[in-house]
Amino acid sequence: TKLPQITPTPRLCDFSFHGRGVIPSPCTSPKHLIIVPSFWSGDGGGQPFVGAAGGIGIGLNVAFGSNYVAGFELVTAWLDLSSKIKEADLVLTGEGKFDNSSLAGKGPYALLAAAYSSDTSAILLAGLAEEEAAQTVRDRFPGTAVYSITPEGTPLAQALKLAPDFLKQKVSEVLQTLYTHDG
Repeated sequence: TKLPQITPTPRLCDFSFHGRGVIPSPCTSPKHLIIVPSFWSGDGGGQPFVGAAGGIGIGLNVAFGSNYVAGFELVTAWLDLSSKIKEADLVLTGEGKFDNSSLAGKGPYALLAAAYSSDTSAILLAGLAEEEAAQTVRDRFPGTAVYSITPEGTPLAQALKLAPDFLKQKVSEVLQTLYTHDG
């Protein structure tokens, strides 16, 4: 997907987060409106990237001639993320639950793919990483590590409450493993 050209001083309006999507407030300059859909499944009337909540996107597209842009591509361009990934020694990302839906374009998976393409080591830490999705990552991006931070069998309420402690523990374990292997 080619990113739209944005003027040096774009007026992207104000955005409010609503559920899983980002909804722009009224704009004085609709030609600069960019739609960043957050859920990509579904057919959306044949439009790419419109997903289950595509009605809003299609309406804005018809009314203002807005552009559809994959969220990760837009963030990558805005932050010059590609060059930052190439300069990094390690990319560390995370997600609450890493499962097969994560493989369909969510940010953490896209970040792992970008790191692999840049020959940069990457680690994903998830509250829960389902093994099938983790194995897919290991197959597609050899050398990429995926870890669940929550001990197996932990009830969800307890996992949420103790997530900061679980994260600290897993990061400590991972870093010890890295330093042991490096040297």
